[in-house]
Amino acid sequence: MKNKLLEEYKRKTGSTLAVSEYEQKALKARDKVTDTGHTSSASGPRIVCYFCKKPNHIKKECRKYIEWKRKNPDHRAKAAVQNVDAEADNVVHEVKCDPDMCFRANTAEISHQWYIDSGATSHMCSDRNFFVTMNEKHRSQVILADGQKLSAAGIGEGFIQCEGQNGENRQAMITDVLYVPQLKGNLLSVKKLTAKGFEVNFKNDECAIMKEGRILAEASDVKGLYQLNTPQKALVTTDDRHRNCIHAWHNRLGHRDPNALQLLQEQAAEFYSEPCPVTMTCETCIKAKMTKVPTPKKSESTTTEVLELIHTDICGPMQTVTPGGNRYFMTMIDDYSKYCAVYLLKNKSEAASKIREFVELAETKFQKTPKRIISDRGGEYTGSELKNFLKSKGIQSELTCPHTPEQNGCAERKNRYLTEMTRSMLIDAELPHRYWGEALLTANHLQNRLPVCGDSRTPHERWEGRKPNLNYTKRFGCAAYMKILDEKRRKLDNKARKLTFV
Repeated sequence: MKNKLLEEYKRKTGSTLAVSEYEQKALKARDKVTDTGHTSSASGPRIVCYFCKKPNHIKKECRKYIEWKRKNPDHRAKAAVQNVDAEADNVVHEVKCDPDMCFRANTAEISHQWYIDSGATSHMCSDRNFFVTMNEKHRSQVILADGQKLSAAGIGEGFIQCEGQNGENRQAMITDVLYVPQLKGNLLSVKKLTAKGFEVNFKNDECAIMKEGRILAEASDVKGLYQLNTPQKALVTTDDRHRNCIHAWHNRLGHRDPNALQLLQEQAAEFYSEPCPVTMTCETCIKAKMTKVPTPKKSESTTTEVLELIHTDICGPMQTVTPGGNRYFMTMIDDYSKYCAVYLLKNKSEAASKIREFVELAETKFQKTPKRIISDRGGEYTGSELKNFLKSKGIQSELTCPHTPEQNGCAERKNRYLTEMTRSMLIDAELPHRYWGEALLTANHLQNRLPVCGDSRTPHERWEGRKPNLNYTKRFGCAAYMKILDEKRRKLDNKARKLTFV
């Protein structure tokens, strides 16, 4: 590159073309060492040979360099070896052996298949998930066929699934595999296999890995490469042996359900699928059609006593603030009795103090502490203050999986029921939304005294030990008259004041 730049500079300075100030700065060889060893300060350009350090000529025109090159014809090979050794010395862990080589320079997308490579000096893998164990301190270099050098980030071992003779599936451990993240694909070295007593036979479009006359694994020619046959390997439609099998038709017909293809074969006479001994799972369908495992409709665990399991959740912020300045509400639900305690919150940070209040109330009432509290992973439930309190009380904190509110369905359903009843009471009473807090507490008070599905006893009866009395209940938002005390009125003033019952 230096020679090219000097030649371009020499060509331009030798012509009559005007060179701009910036081009002169870019091309000028400044501060060159002169013949006397001092720095040149002359305004004119000065060219110095990189070989003999004499001025007014470049390296490839130097007579001494031409003579030296004639006497040393192998200087390029020596320079290449010196460069490789210099780069190997800069590795964190020095490699005593020669750098590994790989003659497969693939620019296609990364493949998770394994290929038999007679030009690879070591097994190589680009998938980190393949390795069962890995020594990440191992550092080495891999030289590709085009001269590109890749760095190996470790060496380890792992398992691969392969097909042997007669479609026999087996699991094989591959050891001393280099982890090369930048490599496109995974390679099995013929040199390493033969060094361990295996035989690798290439014949026509097939390759067989054998030991003591027994075929342990086979590979097929796929786009000019010997690809290891694995149970997960997608059969290509260009393979004449499987061009009409069910797997090929599965790919042709847009990865349709195999059951639908089987039904088509039974009903359509023109549709023919050859028998295929390979049982495989389509990785494309897994990536494109993966669904979440449905949550069971009913919990597999049941509680047998009060305070064995407490569900909690926070709902909000609401669109309006209550007269008390609250925007959130938090529920504490006993799993056994379904009794619910509701707390109005101004901020989520108040959750820890309200849980402490509920635990102390339960200890006073039942002389025992809740065993488990289940919640989502909100910051109000994972803070250090609440963690330290639950730990001091011996309460186990259970957190749901991320983005899985179904695991705390009891609290989620309670939020829905309370919100629906609150909305209904506000509409019926024709009250503004800022009274949602009063309506919510009323709704929870009533739901604790109403029976739940599948239980003849109400939550209040299980929690308090006695049946509730609903004779005192009044309609939310109805007119209510409050007596004015004698001390607060004069002789002719009204003795009652009309208000709204909330």
